Amino acid sequence: EISYRMAEQADIESLCDMAMYFMREKYPQMTAEQEAEIRAQRVDFLRRNLNTNIYGYMGFVGNEAVCSALLHVIEQPANRWHPNGRSATVLNVFTWPDHRRKGYAEGLMRRLMGHAMTLDLSYVDLQAAPLAKPLYEKLGFIRVREKTRWYRAF
Repeated sequence: EISYRMAEQADIESLCDMAMYFMREKYPQMTAEQEAEIRAQRVDFLRRNLNTNIYGYMGFVGNEAVCSALLHVIEQPANRWHPNGRSATVLNVFTWPDHRRKGYAEGLMRRLMGHAMTLDLSYVDLQAAPLAKPLYEKLGFIRVREKTRWYRAF
């Protein structure tokens, strides 16, 4: 049986373990040095911001953390699409391979979105792999036309 709860400071290492596993799968060319740098920044960021502007939710089977997701709240000047200036992005929805295809991510996302509804947000967005499309549609997300996005790396 799975149980869900909001992440706490003591969960930061576990949250980072899951994120780094995902990144190693997605970016196998990532070096050990890059991984160490990314992990250190994530740990520092979460220590400073967890449950203030970034919220984590986790699922546990017994005492084992099996899934997690983050909700990053952003405030910026209001505009037509978010008149109160507050929005959020879902990040790092992850389930360990041995626990996938059991509905854990759906339960996790339902709790995360329930929390999001209490935060006076104009919208919540996310990026997802095609495999996750049915889950996010079930949760009320709609695919929006991709805009051309520009950035400059430093």
